[in-house]
Amino acid sequence: MSYILFSPVGTTDPITDNHDGAVLHICRKYKPKKVYLYLSKEMLELHQKDNRYCDALERLGKLLSHSFDVECIARPELTEVQVFDNFYMDFESLINGIKKEYPEDNILLNVSSGTPAMKSALQLLAALSDGICIPIQVSTPNKKSNPRRDDIHQYDNEIYWELNEDNLDGYEDRCSISSTLNLMERIKKEIIKRHIDAYDYHAACTVAESMNSIGDKARTLLQLARNRILLKQREVDKLRILFDELIIPVFNGEARKIVEYLLWLDIKLKRQEYADFIRGITPIVVNIMDLYLEKQMNIRIKDYCVRKSSRGNDVYYLTRNELSKTEKGNRILAALDEHFHPYYDTFYTAAQQTVIINAFSKDRDVIDRVNLLRLVEESVRNIAAHEIIYVDEEFIQKQSSYSTKQIMDALWYLLTKSVPSIPCSIWNSYDNMNQLIKSYL
Repeated sequence: MSYILFSPVGTTDPITDNHDGAVLHICRKYKPKKVYLYLSKEMLELHQKDNRYCDALERLGKLLSHSFDVECIARPELTEVQVFDNFYMDFESLINGIKKEYPEDNILLNVSSGTPAMKSALQLLAALSDGICIPIQVSTPNKKSNPRRDDIHQYDNEIYWELNEDNLDGYEDRCSISSTLNLMERIKKEIIKRHIDAYDYHAACTVAESMNSIGDKARTLLQLARNRILLKQREVDKLRILFDELIIPVFNGEARKIVEYLLWLDIKLKRQEYADFIRGITPIVVNIMDLYLEKQMNIRIKDYCVRKSSRGNDVYYLTRNELSKTEKGNRILAALDEHFHPYYDTFYTAAQQTVIINAFSKDRDVIDRVNLLRLVEESVRNIAAHEIIYVDEEFIQKQSSYSTKQIMDALWYLLTKSVPSIPCSIWNSYDNMNQLIKSYL
């Protein structure tokens, strides 16, 4: 494995107190084939005075029988060495250039030389590099902070090299990969949490795929959430059985499909995706009214329909012939004739359901909400589904006189009327799932 070293130069480089400075020590251990030395105004002046950095590397190369290709990056205008912003963009540009020139090599970043601002910039760049750049930290020989006691302006290349104790056999390796290499993992976890809070599970999964510190349970839950938001119930069921926690509030039957779809619609509102919300109204209105008619009014409309298959999809036609076969069907047909003057065989939709519920239900609250949903479907949904327009809360209210909250409340009300056993706690199901995912991160 070959390495490239990018390193600022500091006051303890190349040798101080009879030991390697960080630049020399990293080169002693890793033997990089190319060394980039980043020189501020002060360090450049020292380099021009006695060539100390290149000289020390040349001597080390002879000792190790290794040739270091050294390139000095001079920044004679750089005097504000304590300012983070002065380095980050410059470092990033330089390191990106190195990556392009040496795509197959690992890039070592010396995070022990230079000013605190330089070190911080390199730490962040290493964290953002997905392991391409490795931050190397070099501890002092006495294992504690040790301000330089030598006069940096009085440096003798020959004497300092001869007195360097790290040239002796059995020298102590003081290099280590900086623990802040995990910084990006922590940043990514926070990013995942933000995606989860926004119900963007696909993005959360994408980030998680690039991480090493996330456990299997967290990954599985993220996959479950991604399948759930896509309404892929079979895939959800394969994964939820791996957990003891109650993740899906309703497990079986038509009620589950309706609950999960309502929760999906609710997330569309939370994400302010109003066009998707409105376009998604029709199937849920039909399903909820179907459920109410069957559970509370003992009317199963599909019994009076002819099912036709078209391109793999079942289409239901509510026909006069089927309705006329039973006494209950004839009463329904009479209500449809009175409303449609007369009724003709056509697709089974919320239009017929609304007429039937108005004609036979004795629950005024249910009738009001059914009419509300039918009005929204006619006045807003059809426009949003067939025209390229911008849809927001104001548009929906202007077209229908109802807010999105009133629309969702009406849907939830009809569901609880159809299946009274469904607990109100299902409304928080996604947020509860989100908290569970975060607990495993």
